[in-house]
Amino acid sequence: MFCTRCNFNDDDIETPRPVPPGSVTSGPAPHPDFVIPMVDVFPAHPQSVQFLALNAYITNEGDTPSGEYDLAIHINDISHGFTCVISTFREPGLRPRHNVPFYTSQNQQVNDVGSYQVRGEIAPFLFDDGNTWNNSVSKPFTAK
Repeated sequence: MFCTRCNFNDDDIETPRPVPPGSVTSGPAPHPDFVIPMVDVFPAHPQSVQFLALNAYITNEGDTPSGEYDLAIHINDISHGFTCVISTFREPGLRPRHNVPFYTSQNQQVNDVGSYQVRGEIAPFLFDDGNTWNNSVSKPFTAK
């Protein structure tokens, strides 16, 4: 039926058909889904100027391989209000359900007593991530 008032013709609308139980329907295409499940600091409460270990891991929890992605890890000095970039780099793709360390260091240190935060971040490069809300993680620690 054609409506002259709004120039709408409902004859062109296709009525959805019921999907039989057990059928597979097509949905959105699957995407990689990067997650940073852990950033670890050891010891948890280092002394100032003591060497500490930083470990960060990344997982592709999606159903498809990813393209290249950018990673960054930095330490936020909460007490003094500044950020120290530890490393930024680009990595090749990651297979689905694959978990790898993206940063490991045994020789980082903080110079002053205070509150700190290690932060790991990931950014897809030229592809869509299934969920960008889990692409960064922070781990607070206190230097004594």
